[in-house]
Amino acid sequence: MGIMERIERYRLAEKCAETSDKVIALWKQIVEDERLPHALRLAAADRLMDRAYGRPAVALQVDQMSREMTLKKGRPRSALDAPRS
Repeated sequence: MGIMERIERYRLAEKCAETSDKVIALWKQIVEDERLPHALRLAAADRLMDRAYGRPAVALQVDQMSREMTLKKGRPRSALDAPRS
C-alpha cells in the first residue's frame, strides 16, 4: 500500500469519525424504540456496548493431536511408505 492509498484511507476515516455522534444517537434511538423488532434493538444495543466497552475476548482452542496428524498427512512419502505390489 502506497502513501497515497494511506492518505486516502485516513481521509475516509476522518469523514466517518465526523458522523460518529449521529450514529451513536441513532443506535440509542433504535434501542429505546419499543415498536421496532427485538432483534434490531438487540443488535443496536450490542453495537453500543462494543463501542463503550470493546468486544469481548474470543478464546481459541488448538487441538494439538489433530495438528500433528495434519502435519503427518502432509509429509512427503519415503520409499518405505510406497504401496507394495
